[in-house]
Amino acid sequence: RFCGDLGRYPAPVAAARFVLGLVLRVFYGTVRVVGRGRVPPQGAVVFVGNHRNQFIDGAMLQDTCGREVHFLVAAKSMRKRFVGAVARAMGSIPVERPQDVAKAGSGRVRIDLESLRASGEGGTRFTEELKPGCLLKGEFGAVAVAAVQGDAAATLKPPREGDLKAGAGDDAARAYAYKYA
Repeated sequence: RFCGDLGRYPAPVAAARFVLGLVLRVFYGTVRVVGRGRVPPQGAVVFVGNHRNQFIDGAMLQDTCGREVHFLVAAKSMRKRFVGAVARAMGSIPVERPQDVAKAGSGRVRIDLESLRASGEGGTRFTEELKPGCLLKGEFGAVAVAAVQGDAAATLKPPREGDLKAGAGDDAARAYAYKYA
């Protein structure tokens, strides 16, 4: 079934679905769908994808699931000319992600994972910039702030697996430029 019943969609959505369907057929040929029978034909449903390519996965789902789908799309992507035009035509919903609104922090930060502490130097303003739950990001990866004790001291939450780069925090003497979100 190629692109489903395009007549049930508004013209921009039908056109976008048709073009995406053509692109998928050119690059992927035959697609085998497993579990389509478990997708309810109407009513609310949430698809959650753990994907390597947000554009291909979305187009593939849109083309093969047999019903109208609206995606949450990073607002940053929606602001791009081509991607934004296609996403809007498909009825996508923009979402601001923390990494897209991260701001450069003042000074530099030292991360000590043993004590779960962040120490600022060079004019850090943790009391203005950080709050519990926000992310501290830099060459070290990302770690969440548990509490702020002052302009140069914060307690960190234990990092989740994969949040920090290999060797991050091993050298507590190293100070990093950072962003916060």
